[in-house]
Amino acid sequence: MVGARVCVIKLTRKKLRNIIMEEFTEDKIFPAKTDSIEVGGEHEGILSAWDHQDAASYARALVKQYGPPDEMSKNRLTWYSISMFNETTVIDESIPHASPAPHRDFCYSTVTQHVPKSLLQFINAASDSIIVDNLKGIVTARCGDIGANAITLNFVSDLINGKIIEMGELRKKISDGEDVSGYSLNVKNEYKKRISGQEYPSWFNPKNTQDQNPISESLIITENQLTKLIKNYIDNIID
Repeated sequence: MVGARVCVIKLTRKKLRNIIMEEFTEDKIFPAKTDSIEVGGEHEGILSAWDHQDAASYARALVKQYGPPDEMSKNRLTWYSISMFNETTVIDESIPHASPAPHRDFCYSTVTQHVPKSLLQFINAASDSIIVDNLKGIVTARCGDIGANAITLNFVSDLINGKIIEMGELRKKISDGEDVSGYSLNVKNEYKKRISGQEYPSWFNPKNTQDQNPISESLIITENQLTKLIKNYIDNIID
């Protein structure tokens, strides 16, 4: 075609990202995990049928913060990438629990941890919601949110590492046949203090564990917005 203008434009991924960053202010750029979730997705169909809406409500909160679950079934949603947990599961149940204060349990978080047999009695004394499975080498905390689970699992770790009970002293008393049941009250009080005071471990951020940067590596904009941006960019070059 005579007189036609041919314009070859090399629009790299980096350049496109810069265009998007210039166009949108920071408060309009959002993490993919949070805002790419469609309202009424597959998980919502499951949650809307749950019998226990307190559990369903909390599961929705996790979906909003961490994205859709990695596994779903009729009565549970499971994530494998929340904080330092091996897995986190919300189940369609609402178990009344009065320690250290009245609440409901439906959220389970698991870590890899082996508990010495000598400490099992103290863990049982601290809380009924600490589940030890030494065959698998895991410990699970069950509470009403992942924050309480993080405190609980960190408490178990500190107990094992001698930060709550001096292990050498405990072993000596056990080998000497002395009564060690008195430790149980101290352990229970320490656990209650940590839960009541919301003493989160350093590895857990209750506000946002996964993405501290408000600008995610993956940006979500609509197709129309992207088309308009590219068109404007091309028009500016040609003009």
